[in-house]
Amino acid sequence: MSVHYRKVIGKLNFLEKSSPPDIANAMHQCARFCVDPKESHVKAVIHLAKYLQGTINDGIILDPKENKSFEAFADADFAGNWNSQTAMDDPSNAKSRTGFVIIYASCPILWASKLQTCISLSTTECLHDTIPIM
Repeated sequence: MSVHYRKVIGKLNFLEKSSPPDIANAMHQCARFCVDPKESHVKAVIHLAKYLQGTINDGIILDPKENKSFEAFADADFAGNWNSQTAMDDPSNAKSRTGFVIIYASCPILWASKLQTCISLSTTECLHDTIPIM
């Protein structure tokens, strides 16, 4: 089966920006391998596309509540993809991921997930590398 991996990733990237945030992490993980995708990456992209096809009628339900306040949630994993067997071949698996969601009136209005650009040896390193809020 021939798949134009970069084209599919580009289309998924567009969908990820205009759909519920549930595909963001999976899409970003697949996008990391655009240069040299393996069969497992192609299978993951096909799986993601099938998932999206099954959720074609789903979306974010914006149902504002009486409580008109902002809520913000942030989280990070510290080198969550680190693998000792591949660490020497792929240093990017030691990078941390940071994400946040901002909610107003019980409705998500802004969210992001980002792989950090540097490798940290502790949670206090790379403080300059944060997600900019628009």
